[in-house]
Amino acid sequence: MKEYLIQGYLVNEKRFQENADELRQALALIRQAAQIPSLASDMGRWLIDIMGRYIQTFLWLQQYDEGLLKDPKGQAGGMLPSPDDALASLAELKFRLIDRGEASNLFALI
Repeated sequence: MKEYLIQGYLVNEKRFQENADELRQALALIRQAAQIPSLASDMGRWLIDIMGRYIQTFLWLQQYDEGLLKDPKGQAGGMLPSPDDALASLAELKFRLIDRGEASNLFALI
């Protein structure tokens, strides 16, 4: 009750963990189904890939919403580009995409 009064919400970690476990079990069943020869087509693999990404993304969003998301382990990244360098790279990408017919002038419109 104290946490709710101070923060205005209460995180139910047990409920979150139960939901996360159920989603992981569902993903495991989907992956098992992908091994069935009749589902081993490109469409079946595509569906399995989409479901796996959806479930993982959903879990990350739920962890974020409930304040349970931890910083990823790994090494520190590099330096961010300056705003001018970022805009120049974006302009170059836009040019390449337009040249290949994969974007229009609306892409990266600032």
